[in-house]
Amino acid sequence: LNLNASIAQLKAEVGYEKNDRNAITLFHSERMRIVLIALHAGAEITEHAVSGPCSILTIDGRVLVSTGTDDTPLG
Repeated sequence: LNLNASIAQLKAEVGYEKNDRNAITLFHSERMRIVLIALHAGAEITEHAVSGPCSILTIDGRVLVSTGTDDTPLG
């Protein structure tokens, strides 16, 4: 997996130019899915639910994760 190439691919696609984000699934199994998301500054992902554990890794920039009771900045 070449993460830098995947990020470059996301940002080069029309979906990223026309929208505030673009994403691709890097890995998917019965127990886990790894999704790479490129967000423009100011982009917002509205309420989202997952059926299991969730892990967020910020590669570049900063995001604010709100759980309803806590706001956690990630950078």
